[in-house]
Amino acid sequence: GTSIDRATSLLVKKQKGKAIAYMVALQQCIEQERKVVINYLKEADKPEEDMEVSPLQILQTDGYIRLLAFHGGEVKLYHLNKLRKVVQIGRKFKRPPQEELDGLFRNSFRSWLGTEEHKVKLVLSKSVTNRLKPTQLLYSQKLIENADGTAILEATVNSLGEIAGWVISRGEGVKVL
Repeated sequence: GTSIDRATSLLVKKQKGKAIAYMVALQQCIEQERKVVINYLKEADKPEEDMEVSPLQILQTDGYIRLLAFHGGEVKLYHLNKLRKVVQIGRKFKRPPQEELDGLFRNSFRSWLGTEEHKVKLVLSKSVTNRLKPTQLLYSQKLIENADGTAILEATVNSLGEIAGWVISRGEGVKVL
């Protein structure tokens, strides 16, 4: 199945019947620019309770469905499968323009937020190159194909941790220059 199917399946497995209720409540608040109070299980033994957040967008990234929201003056990402409560409240907020939200992910695979900029250069095997050719992974990417079917991927990323995870998940098909 697709990554959206896997993300939905994971969400329903974790949240059972609450999955759709949480998504509907969050989407309503996004559209109406109204805040919500959430309980979030960031780590198994450390629940964050009664956090007032301004929901901005629901998105599927990296095999998960996530909520992009303002909390404590910062933009954060929350895994929907880790929510334990979503309560709509009447308090309004001002949503930033969509272009500004999209800019948060300009140098990301849409799963890590950050303003760092790291230039990376990778050598991709023939099989990885063939899988990536039809895809635009990053806003800044340049894919330079070699005669032997391999390629050089150059890009700017916002997190060395995120790109390192991506490289490792590709196994021997990617080398860092």
